[in-house]
Amino acid sequence: ANYILVLDAINFCFWPQLGYEYVDLAQTLTSMASADHRPLDHTREHVDALMALHHKQGKVPPNVAERCQLLNQVGAVLATHFEGSAWNVIQAANHSAVRLVGLLVTYFAGFGDFGGTAGSHHHQDPNNPPSDEMRPIAFLKRAQICVGDWDAALQLNLPDLDQLTTFADYRVPQVLRNAGWIRYRPSLAVMVDQGVEIARDSPEEWSIRAATVVAVE
Repeated sequence: ANYILVLDAINFCFWPQLGYEYVDLAQTLTSMASADHRPLDHTREHVDALMALHHKQGKVPPNVAERCQLLNQVGAVLATHFEGSAWNVIQAANHSAVRLVGLLVTYFAGFGDFGGTAGSHHHQDPNNPPSDEMRPIAFLKRAQICVGDWDAALQLNLPDLDQLTTFADYRVPQVLRNAGWIRYRPSLAVMVDQGVEIARDSPEEWSIRAATVVAVE
């Protein structure tokens, strides 16, 4: 359970590192765990070991500093709230995939994944709830992936797993677009086809991810 939590906590944004994929990250983490049988406690020592293995293998992921920060965050939350065990997170959800996603997002800030208009996350007036145009969009990609991975690897058989959405990543919209299930406006299509980086948390990114979820659902 700890291994999957660590892996999915740092499973994001491999672009533009050509030739680096999820499997490279998983293999590196597996190699580290095999060489050191102590618990994955996400200390600075383990973070350094993970990065050293990446360098040794000649494949270093982008955003290394952010991944290190997330690893330390996961360790701190587990130690503070769950006695150092991801299994305790799973048990706290009382056999519910939806509650498990909620726990990940609530306790592990790195699993938060929302889109929407600027300022929508900071709406504080309970007497004036945000309109549909201002309401944040909950994508929660990595939180849902983590729950799905836990369910498959640990045979949890969560009864409400079907209530989760598709994982709004960068692979699924490629498939959907090629199949004709989603279409981009001409200006966005040119950006994508020419490999122009789409800014994080931009309306273009939100639109692609939202269309992905709607198309799959």
